[in-house]
Amino acid sequence: MVTHPGQWLHHGHVELATTLLSAVALEGGTWDQFGSANLTTQSGLCVALLPSNGGVATWNQYGSTQLEVAHYGTAAEIGPTGSWTQDGTLDVIASNYATGVLVRGESLYLQRNTSSFVLDAGTVGISVEGQWTQRSTTHMTVQEECTAKWEQVSGPVEISVNGSDSVGVRFSASGQRWEQSGDVTITVPGAESCGVNLDTAGPSVWQQFGPKPTVSATGLHSAAICPAPLPSVSVKAVKARINDTAPSVVVIPRDPSPDAAGQAAQVDFLSLREVTPAGDLVWAAHLQDGWVQSGEGTNNVSSTTTFTSRLANNATLTYEFATFDADAALTLANNYTFSITPAFLKFTLRIDRWNWSSSDNQLEFQMVIDPPFATSELRLNTPQADTTTIFLPSAADSQAGTLVRLLDFGLTNTSQRVACSSSADEANSLITLTFAHFDTNLDYDPDISLLLGGRRDDGAGGGGGTEWVIAVAVAIPVAVVAVVLVIAVVLTVTFVRSRRRSTAALGVNFDDNNNGEEL
Repeated sequence: MVTHPGQWLHHGHVELATTLLSAVALEGGTWDQFGSANLTTQSGLCVALLPSNGGVATWNQYGSTQLEVAHYGTAAEIGPTGSWTQDGTLDVIASNYATGVLVRGESLYLQRNTSSFVLDAGTVGISVEGQWTQRSTTHMTVQEECTAKWEQVSGPVEISVNGSDSVGVRFSASGQRWEQSGDVTITVPGAESCGVNLDTAGPSVWQQFGPKPTVSATGLHSAAICPAPLPSVSVKAVKARINDTAPSVVVIPRDPSPDAAGQAAQVDFLSLREVTPAGDLVWAAHLQDGWVQSGEGTNNVSSTTTFTSRLANNATLTYEFATFDADAALTLANNYTFSITPAFLKFTLRIDRWNWSSSDNQLEFQMVIDPPFATSELRLNTPQADTTTIFLPSAADSQAGTLVRLLDFGLTNTSQRVACSSSADEANSLITLTFAHFDTNLDYDPDISLLLGGRRDDGAGGGGGTEWVIAVAVAIPVAVVAVVLVIAVVLTVTFVRSRRRSTAALGVNFDDNNNGEEL
């Protein structure tokens, strides 16, 4: 169907299906549809709003619309000077490298009702060069390992969520992307609502190249961007005191301010346990025995100190601690890359000659964090894909909380992925990393850092007090398994939903007269 300058006015249902062609092409014309419309195309266009002699093609849809597209087609192409106004619901189903909605040039897209995008692998949900105005909920759902994305090249995006318990844009997989270089305005007057929900996809799905979004969330228990970002590293550099007689390290600022005097995070390496798939203990190596220094060294970027423990089952556990004088990018054997700065103490754990009782068993590595934490909050794909962050608020306002980041996989010495999971035990202030079965050797690279004067951004444009944050970042390449873990410790964090706690003394005090290796 092609509509030249003129008007299409219809009050009933419209259903069109095409292959390689456009179901609806408006060349400077106007579409006024008061009924529902179902448009399907294979390798073509469901709707094309095209200019004609400088005219503007206009789509006014007052009923529900379903657009289904496959095989490199496009559900709706608007522009370069088109205008789309959608008052009814919009459902877009795209598969096989198709595009949902393409807003080109100076075109305008106004969506007043709920829109839903169901996207298969390789598809693009929304690609915007012009202006996209979204005044209701947009749901984006993709298949696993999908590379679907919202690509906002230029022009403003406005998201307003007025309803209660609603979401403007929801990302549900780390493969999705919103690449934004224009202005973004997010307004959430509705209660219990969210403008952009990064959900389990994590913050890396939104690549913001343009101005910082303008956000306003006035609704009760609402947020412009959720979940709220976690604290970030703010200290310039750290140093660490390594216990001479037991596997323990204390992290402090390299050049602490007077207000930060005495603030520290202590990490004690407790045990290495072989367990059955049901979690039953097979054998445990207690790491407090046989801890001796075995080496040290420096290069133009870092300084390292190495300790070794001989375990009771004849396995060897080696710890290598490193501080950095300049920023560095670390790449694992599978080309997974993350950055390290002088704000982090990095340490490598290497397990040699572990004799498994069964190839079905798992290995648990346990660490105790001091000051202790009260609760736990888990974020998948944060701060980047394939990394999980666990936030552990402290039991008292005067004490530090902890931020733990770790890879969701390990690497064998042939770069094959091995599953890795984590858990937090509030009662014992314990962090447990669980590795699937691997061969006899394991390398594990943790990084420890201190964050001072950071501020938590709640995504609603304000709030938050000063935070003292000590971070422990752990990156783990493995002679058989590689994992990344980051632990950050936060002091006097102000939470939107937190309750007042009793004041207590900091659980870890650093005394310069203590014995131990310092990095």
